[in-house]
Amino acid sequence: MQNQTPPQQQNPAQVKANSARIAHDVLRSLNEDATDLTAMRTLLEKERQVLEQRDHSQLEEITHNKSALAAQLEQRNSKRLASLARLIPTPITASPTDAKSWREAMQHLEQNSGLAMIGTWDKVEQQLRECSELLQINEKIIGNMRQGVNQFLNL
Repeated sequence: MQNQTPPQQQNPAQVKANSARIAHDVLRSLNEDATDLTAMRTLLEKERQVLEQRDHSQLEEITHNKSALAAQLEQRNSKRLASLARLIPTPITASPTDAKSWREAMQHLEQNSGLAMIGTWDKVEQQLRECSELLQINEKIIGNMRQGVNQFLNL
């Protein structure tokens, strides 16, 4: 059974034990995210190739797989936020998409648990940026294709 005593009412040993448990869970989930983000990058690269070749037969499967990965990433992120809120109510819960807040939360966990969190966080953050860039490229390709179809239809 998890200790539900608020952090401010826990003794230092409880705080350290909770920090270590939460840090371990967060680290595990970040490693799972890294695996999923690698798969997402592969899907986005494949999607780009399919779009550039105008071979749309694979797009439905790619879109389904991207959606499934995104749902897994979001679910883990929600669990991380809930875990972190039990340990450090601010600033991460106030701004869950702020990279600075996440870095501070990872530093807090690293300092209080002894686990190396920052390196894994940096890797995941970099992968998120790369996937975002690839997604933007694919969206531009799709936008250009739509524009071409609309111009053709308006002739």
